[in-house]
Amino acid sequence: MSNPYGWSPPADGQPAVYFAPPGENTWTPVVGAYQAAPEPPNGNGYAQYPSFMDQYAYEPPRIDPFAHTPRDSDPFLSLSARGAREKVTMTEALILWLRNWNNFTGRASRSEYWWIRVVQLVGQALWWFLFLGVMQAGELSSTDGVVGLAVVAVLLVSGVAALVLTIPTLSLTVRRLHDADHTGWYYLIQFVPFGSWMLFHALRQDSDPAGFRFDDSSNRPHGVEDID
Repeated sequence: MSNPYGWSPPADGQPAVYFAPPGENTWTPVVGAYQAAPEPPNGNGYAQYPSFMDQYAYEPPRIDPFAHTPRDSDPFLSLSARGAREKVTMTEALILWLRNWNNFTGRASRSEYWWIRVVQLVGQALWWFLFLGVMQAGELSSTDGVVGLAVVAVLLVSGVAALVLTIPTLSLTVRRLHDADHTGWYYLIQFVPFGSWMLFHALRQDSDPAGFRFDDSSNRPHGVEDID
């Protein structure tokens, strides 16, 4: 394939046309209609047409698209333009948590994550009250078979619930880390000294536009718009 750039030869009395390579913006002075070709690589022999940037005084945006952008900046570089997860209520967070129980791609907003954590903490507190009440009843009626059966039932239900909720909670944590522009493997940092504090700090961060790199169009997590 021949080189498509450069000067086309004049034809039928028409002036030559210069096809500039991408990114070239070299000017040479004009003497009369044409000018003798200077020594390469500094010119092309003729006055080059002004580039698009020179004609329209265009300057590319100098805002880092992966950084937090103020509301009055370019809307196409904002977090909303990149499909940020919306703030949700507690009910919406519970629905999305259950619907996305095995989705480890995409992102989860801060409200999606912390509403679930609040619900889990309340549930754990209620469970402890129930468990301590059953244990106290067992101490008062140690010969009562019903109380012993209740203790076994509480332990069995709590164990099954903890096992069932492990994957949904883990997937939610991974999506929240994605939303803060951290890989899901960052979850393992809690097993190093002071790692729990670092993980907590990452989970409480604001949404980061760079987190859109974890989105997967083929496995998009359910959002508020999917709630009936």
